[in-house]
Amino acid sequence: MKRTIIQLLFTLLFLVGVTSGCDNDKYNNAGGVNGRPSSLKDGNDSRVFFSYSYEERINQIKEEKGSICDFKYENGELSSISVSPADKNVADGHALTEFTREGNKIIIERWAEPSSSIYKQEIELDNDGIPVKITDVGVYSHTGSNGEITKIREGESYAIFTYDLTTKNLLNQTVYNKITSEATASYTYEYDDKYGVVSRLDMPLWFYAFYAYRNKDYRNDYGCIFFNYSNNVIKETVTNITEGTKPSIITYNIQYNNDNFPTLMGNDLYAGIYMSILY
Repeated sequence: MKRTIIQLLFTLLFLVGVTSGCDNDKYNNAGGVNGRPSSLKDGNDSRVFFSYSYEERINQIKEEKGSICDFKYENGELSSISVSPADKNVADGHALTEFTREGNKIIIERWAEPSSSIYKQEIELDNDGIPVKITDVGVYSHTGSNGEITKIREGESYAIFTYDLTTKNLLNQTVYNKITSEATASYTYEYDDKYGVVSRLDMPLWFYAFYAYRNKDYRNDYGCIFFNYSNNVIKETVTNITEGTKPSIITYNIQYNNDNFPTLMGNDLYAGIYMSILY
């Protein structure tokens, strides 16, 4: 069964909900400008709306029912993504992911109700800002009244990224066991030469790398639209190295408008079911 759109776009927030209708106030525009998507709709007519600030950065994603995802920026860089239920009578459903730059690393901390645990990851960048590695640091618990935290579980995995330095598209991510340093899985991607669905969102490359790692095991359109910095995934090869099984190949089918932006996306695992994109 296909998951809802926001669940797949925001697995980093522990799959907590989907979003509500879009506010058209003076601080937001409804998208559709300069190739930025205004909404997505899946085969069950569940629709997600994108809102942008006057600086043309994404600041909110909502679905017709469920939760609201807000993007915050500090000093021009993405600093957090928060999730809250659209229905204020819902007791839980809040979540927060925070991003902090420390030299050539992006430190990621996230939590989601009903758990109070903090999950930490870090992305390493090379001197050109290309993500080269993401590591699951571990799980932490609050242990003091002044915000002190203690690691309660070590992270299990890390991944090494390979990029096309011309297009900035992710070509491969290989996942390793953190304890043994043995490769456990490999994910290889091929792309078209058209505009990516979210290639005009003006987000840092590490943001796309973060989503590619978080959504690497979701075999559908919604799980992969944030993989691509420039273009769209048209073929994915997944190899489970640990099990030694034959690689799985997933083909993505895309239709485009006259400006070479995708308008329909589907894949051979869900034949006849398409996601539509409006700009």
